[in-house]
Parts: sequence; C-alpha cells; structure tokens
Amino acid sequence: MLTRLILPGVTRVWLRLPGEDEPATIAASTARALFALGVGLGPRHAVPRSKRDLPEVTVDGPARFFVSGVEVGEKRGLRTIRVGLGHVLDLLSEVGALNEVRRRAYPVPGSTGRASHLAGGVAGDVPAEEFVDVATAQQRFDDMIAAIGQGRRAVLVQDGTPVAVMLPWSLWRDMNAELAWAQYVRWATWGEDGVFDAETHVALLRGGPPSTEDLRAHKLGRERHE
Repeated sequence: MLTRLILPGVTRVWLRLPGEDEPATIAASTARALFALGVGLGPRHAVPRSKRDLPEVTVDGPARFFVSGVEVGEKRGLRTIRVGLGHVLDLLSEVGALNEVRRRAYPVPGSTGRASHLAGGVAGDVPAEEFVDVATAQQRFDDMIAAIGQGRRAVLVQDGTPVAVMLPWSLWRDMNAELAWAQYVRWATWGEDGVFDAETHVALLRGGPPSTEDLRAHKLGRERHE
C-alpha cells in the first residue's frame, strides 16, 4: 500500500523515551519510514512489548497521514508509527541476542563467563588461541593435540593466510548446539497465524540452549529410572 506523511512547514515529530523528561526529534524521512513499516505490518500485528516500554510519539504541528490515498487521521497515524518503531526495537533486541549467541559460540580468548568456558581458557598467561604455520604444525602435531585437549585452539596458516582451525571437540559440539538452538528458536516463534513473536524469540535466545551439565543430569536421571 502506498503511504504518505505530510509535515507542513516546521512541524516536527517527537519521541519521548520511557523515563526521560526531554523529548527528542526524529527526521521526517525516519517518521515516514516508520509509518510505512507500521502500515505494512498491518492491524493484526501485535507489538510484543508493553506500551510503557515504547517511546511516546507526538507532533508539534499539523500532520496528515494517508494510506492508499485515504487520510487516516493524526491519532491513527501516530499509533502506526509506534507500531513500526516497536518492530524496529524488537529487531534490534533480536540482533543483540544473536550477537550474544555469536559471542558465546566464537569467544574471544581471555574473555570471562560462558565464553571463557567455551574457549576452554588455559590457566596462567598462555593464550587460548594461537596462529601456527602449517609446516610448523606438522612438526609439532603431537604437542598441539595435547594442548588442544587442554582447551587451546590453533589457527593453521599457509602462506600468511588462515586455512583451517583446530579446536577441542567440546567447543565444536557447543558451537553447533548454539547454532542449532538459534535456528530452532527462529522458526518455533512463528505463530500459526504468521505473526512473529519477537519477545519470546529474544527471551529464548538469551536463555540459551540447555547446558552440557543439564543434559548430563537429565541423562543420569533417565538411566536411574530405566
């Protein structure tokens, strides 16, 4: 559907963030894009967040909102902008959650928390990852296997270009578990009506898949009952 937002003269669109006293303006082009997005999402789209969590949207002058040539009124137009804005905010939250999954699956050496567990950080000042020339790796293969068994990772380099990675099986398993969980959550949070539940999606991603310890405990409990 074609949309049109007319902001004559010096009319501006304002956003007031929850908990903030001072509003902020957004560009007219941004307001038009959010209006078009809200219209495209349709009236059945449910913003998966409390209205209290959404910025208040106002205009300080006359504004006219059109959908397919029909004027829908200022109140409905501003509400549609909020729908578009809520969708954008949820997408940003989803991106943040996916980045967290990526951080867990591809940890930075020396980081703390779950990423450190996945990296299998080695005690002391020994780096958890090193770059090794292929020829050197062939000469040191047994020593490298022993180090990788202790949690080290090795990036194999040939002619100055990384070509392969050697890493512990537990890290490879956990990385694939994280990826499989993200893919499952992505599809499981689409409703039968075709509406994407972003709030549940983000919550599941942030919770992460069951840990190895949880799975081991579940397996032991099942074996006891068999």
